Amino acid sequence: MKRVLLTGRNGTVADAMQKQLADTYEISGMSIPRMDDVISATGATTWKDLRDAYRNRVMEQLEAAFKGKDAVVHLG
Repeated sequence: MKRVLLTGRNGTVADAMQKQLADTYEISGMSIPRMDDVISATGATTWKDLRDAYRNRVMEQLEAAFKGKDAVVHLG
């Protein structure tokens, strides 16, 4: 079975797509973290440090989510 990743997983469109495709594909989903979640989790004090921490967190999440997937539907 093909594995498909849906970005923007918390959205209405991704929810509808999952329901329609679940019988044919193995569906997984992800949503990008909010910047304020990163701000509260780091001790960064400058805009550059905050931006870098956010970028690193998003890239780690994307790399993990994309691993082993056959397709990505970007809805985010």
